Amino acid sequence: MAGSQAMDTAHLERLAKVLEINSNEPIKPPRSEESKMTRPSTVPAIGTKDPSPKEELLPGETLSMIEIRSLKRLLFEGRMMIFDDEWKKASFVFQSVLSKCPYGILAPQAGARGLIVCVQAYILKTLMFTESDLLVPDSNSSRGLPRLSAEKHQNNALVDAMAAILWRAGERKRAVVSVLHNIHPGLLHTDERRMEHLAKRLRYFELTSEKQLKKTLHRELQKFTDQEGGGVLSFLYSLLLTRTSERLQADLQGAALLTEKNRCAISLLNLLLVGQATPYVFNGKILYDDDGNLLASPVVGILERSDIGLLIIDREKPASRDPTKHLGSMLKTPKFPIWVTSLNRHISVLFATNINLNRDWRSEQKFDLYYLNCQLTRREATKITVDTRTTNSYSSTTKKGKPDPKSFPIVEECISSRWPGARIDWNGGIPYF
Repeated sequence: MAGSQAMDTAHLERLAKVLEINSNEPIKPPRSEESKMTRPSTVPAIGTKDPSPKEELLPGETLSMIEIRSLKRLLFEGRMMIFDDEWKKASFVFQSVLSKCPYGILAPQAGARGLIVCVQAYILKTLMFTESDLLVPDSNSSRGLPRLSAEKHQNNALVDAMAAILWRAGERKRAVVSVLHNIHPGLLHTDERRMEHLAKRLRYFELTSEKQLKKTLHRELQKFTDQEGGGVLSFLYSLLLTRTSERLQADLQGAALLTEKNRCAISLLNLLLVGQATPYVFNGKILYDDDGNLLASPVVGILERSDIGLLIIDREKPASRDPTKHLGSMLKTPKFPIWVTSLNRHISVLFATNINLNRDWRSEQKFDLYYLNCQLTRREATKITVDTRTTNSYSSTTKKGKPDPKSFPIVEECISSRWPGARIDWNGGIPYF
């Protein structure tokens, strides 16, 4: 009996040595096959392998498929949900701070151009007409063009511009910042697959103060300025989610945000400029039809004076007698002397450095405008002098003796729509036809 106890004691001592564990190191049990099968996981993107840990931990809220389908209808109506390469590759990329136009953002020929140019207009407003030491005055009544010396000045101006647009679209109560993450798309042959992929890529943050909004935009700024693309689409979705699908449907009055060629429609330009996605540019509301009968629902145009204006020239489809096509003073005479211009559907910016231009008639006697095309071929703003005290110098006429609008620059026609009969001098620059 005593021998058996001695053997048991020796066996236990050997077992204790085998199982001896250093108290400074945590126990790491082996991973069983069962634990591998039951560990939590995320659904991988379509056509890809298991997502990486970074994809599993994407910050922000996600959209449901119902919300994604609603966004698709607002943008494309019944068309396929396809953004072209110009949209996909577009981001907010400034020119070099060493260039002659350090406040300028480059824009593609079409597609996302309208959105980028509207943001450009708000950047100009931020830099020229807020308290800033980034300007060089060129007269007693005029602030000069922005002179930026560091990328942080560009970033601050971009954040302020985006925040102003979003905060206005959210009726100054809320805003949403959304970002697109790079998840491999796999094979996306159908609309449903494209929407599923968007639901996986898109994350958003809802903010209830302008201070929080700017802080979030600063934190996520790299997503909007990445030269690999995606920045403009991120901002577009931010704008739509800020306005909400319900408000957008009411704003649009049956229209869409994109044209059939996926360019920015007037409704999207209005959403960017005045926070309301109406497809009309006249002032106020139309309550009655041509026969004086009360409409079932009013036709809603622009309801308040815009900070940034809009001027439209379409030589292929001139303004008709339809009152809904007539540009009203809310857009034609904005609070600040900055206009987004749609010239035969080519979007650019026209602006003045004199803040009193739309406030004091004496400032309109002779003044300078700057035309910014936002393209690689013409990066610098072109200075144009406008003199309303003398008549224009158009000499080209038709057989009937009337001026032929197609014979002189379309930018001059645009300026004349705001200041009829004014003399326009390009100061040796090349006119835009």
